[in-house]
Amino acid sequence: MILGLIGAAHGFLISLMLLITSKKIPLRVYLALFLLCLSLVLSGSLLLSSTMATQFPHLAYLHSPFTYMVFPLLYFYIRASSKSEKLPFWPHSILFFASILHHLPIYFLNTSEKIGYIQSAGIELPMHRSVFFWTVILQAIVYLSLSINRLRNQQHIINRKLFIFSSAFVLLMILLVLMGVVRKFTFYSYDQSYLPAAITLIWVIYAYFHFFNPNFSDFKTPQSKYGKSGLSKLQSEHYLKAFIDFIESGNSYLNPGLTLAEVSTALGINPNYLSQSINQNLNQTFTEVLNEYRVKEAIQMMHNRKYDHYSIDGISQEVGFKSKSAFYSNFKKLTGGNPKELRKGLK
Repeated sequence: MILGLIGAAHGFLISLMLLITSKKIPLRVYLALFLLCLSLVLSGSLLLSSTMATQFPHLAYLHSPFTYMVFPLLYFYIRASSKSEKLPFWPHSILFFASILHHLPIYFLNTSEKIGYIQSAGIELPMHRSVFFWTVILQAIVYLSLSINRLRNQQHIINRKLFIFSSAFVLLMILLVLMGVVRKFTFYSYDQSYLPAAITLIWVIYAYFHFFNPNFSDFKTPQSKYGKSGLSKLQSEHYLKAFIDFIESGNSYLNPGLTLAEVSTALGINPNYLSQSINQNLNQTFTEVLNEYRVKEAIQMMHNRKYDHYSIDGISQEVGFKSKSAFYSNFKKLTGGNPKELRKGLK
């Protein structure tokens, strides 16, 4: 019980920190919302497994709809890690809103009725709660399958450490789903141990901050050298979006001579402000962003049979690198390996 509360508290804290410092980066936002929903579900489960459920009956089952958000958010987090095309999230939250409507009659029970419902449900699971359980399991299977497929197909694009972290996330969620199914067929009681869930949550947070901590989601305050800058946060985010749209449109990052000054002129932005926007929001320099795009383009070319006749040097030049050494160093920085090993593994 105590460890479960610690795990939930950690989840709430980290999710709030991520949301406060998210800078509108989808990867951070989805991770924050995932941890928040997971913490809410864990907290609600702990409430039902304790005597506090009858002391605070109107808090019971408030967590239930958020269960339908956990797995879609995990899937969208993994999509964001590979910088995939954007998809609207609202269709994936339909079950969440449907569940709220489904639980309204329970939420509006008076205190004595709510306590009676909780006590009877603790003895035998009502039919509608069984339906809720199995729809959650079915949803989990669908989104975990999508997540695994995304990781398998995009592993050559995703940052290596982020790939390991995301894979661990998925594996742990699979284990929790299996644990829930096993419990369903072996015994049913609210007085269950949520220790595995708590341990999972704590392990994930610990791994995130101490082992992997990918640049996409680290907590770094704006550098002090910008302390006197007149650039506002809103302007900074607007300039960053304009920059990303520019380099992605027409694959302008493939131009080996592309400079910050040229992009600034094209966008009508002060070059110092553009550089600051990139550095503060992405924790990268202008050149580092271009090189990341170039490496990912090179990886996609190596996976395309159309470019089998290209040499490694030919591909590096094709994506905009001026030297072999720059290509190899940036490739290793992003993937942890080298292009020759990747190409050899594809044959």
